[in-house]
Amino acid sequence: MARLREVGGPQPALPASALYRGENLDRRVRRLLEPAPATPEVRRSSWRRWTTYLAAGAACALVLEGVHVVIELGVTFLP
Repeated sequence: MARLREVGGPQPALPASALYRGENLDRRVRRLLEPAPATPEVRRSSWRRWTTYLAAGAACALVLEGVHVVIELGVTFLP
């Protein structure tokens, strides 16, 4: 590690061999080659999804109402 580092330079990334946990080589290789565990799929319930859609729709309606008012004000001042 000391030879990889330049004098006064940044610390190099930690090599994978530094993460050795004292296991025998066969067990380490098998652990590295086995497929990653499947992450459980998080599913929202139907009512939460529809509540989110309705809230997003209501927020868009409120924002668009404000945009409409600003555009109408701008149009009234056109020649």
